[in-house]
This record gives sequence, structure tokens and C-alpha cells, in this order.
Amino acid sequence: MKSEELNFDDCKLVVICEGNSEKTYVDFMLDNEMLVFSRENLLTEEPLGNKYRKGETFTKDFLTMTFEKPLIILLIQDDATKFKVKKPYDEKIGEIHYVVTAPEIEMLMIIHKRLQDRYKKQKKKPSIFLAEHEKKSTAKIKSSTFIRSVFTQETLIAALIEYNRITKNDENLRLIDLVKSELK
Repeated sequence: MKSEELNFDDCKLVVICEGNSEKTYVDFMLDNEMLVFSRENLLTEEPLGNKYRKGETFTKDFLTMTFEKPLIILLIQDDATKFKVKKPYDEKIGEIHYVVTAPEIEMLMIIHKRLQDRYKKQKKKPSIFLAEHEKKSTAKIKSSTFIRSVFTQETLIAALIEYNRITKNDENLRLIDLVKSELK
């Protein structure tokens, strides 16, 4: 499924992020009205953190409630690890979409800083490579303050487009698929 097929207008959406970096990128895009959905579409008005990638935790905290319509879940993570919810709670979920940021979301910053060729010549994880290049800790590289200081709406969209171009295209969504078509 690609962005042209996504419609979140008449639903409650749950965005679950693997880590704080993913959450920062989603928050940034929500704040700048870049996405095909808004905070008003979200069940909690905020993306949820890593602990909710566990179906049991998500069920306990959210699926014991009653909803008018089934929830749509967007899992933003660096792989397509499946999200599992036990019966009968699984009936409260209409769709699950995996938004994959492999190998790591820090690739967006590597692309933005035009470091792809240098990155390809080594074998480190993107976050470690970037931290060494920037002479900062990986915690700093992944921090909301740092990410927000590096990107503008335009530079993030450019990085998302390039990331999509250079990565293999599979059945999973990419972050660029969640961006409004008029911004691409």
C-alpha cells in the first residue's frame, strides 16, 4: 500500500514508534503539518513510544476501551516485526501498517549531510557512524533537540525522497508515504 491509497480522515489512528528518534521525526512532521494525518486523527494526539510495540501492553492500556470504529495502527520501526494482539481484542484493530526505516532512521541525517558514500565504505550502524562523524555521542545524535536543529521541512522531505529512492521497495510503507503529496 502506498500513500495514494492511505486515508485516515474518518478513523482513529495509533502511531507507535520504535524509539525516541522515530518519535521526534513524527512529532516534527506533525508540528509542520507534513503528514496525511494530523494530531486530531491520533487516538492520543501524540505518537506512542516503544513499550507499546508489545501487544500485551497496548491491549492493557488501550484495547479495553470501546471505539466507534476499528483503530488503524502505524508501526514506525527499522524492521517489519509483526504486531500481535490476542483475541478478542484484535477485532478492535482494523489495519496495521508497518513503516520501515531500515537500517536505522539515522540514515535520513546521513543522506541530508551527503555522507552516503562514506557510510557505504564502512560497516558500522548508521547511528554510530554519524556520531563519530559529528564527534557527538549517539544519544546526542538521537536527541530531539539535535534532530530538530538539523532539519527543516524542506530538507527532511528531500532526505525522505532520496532515502526512498536508494532503498529497496517492498510491501512496507516508508515515511515518505505518509507525507502529503503536495509536499513531495
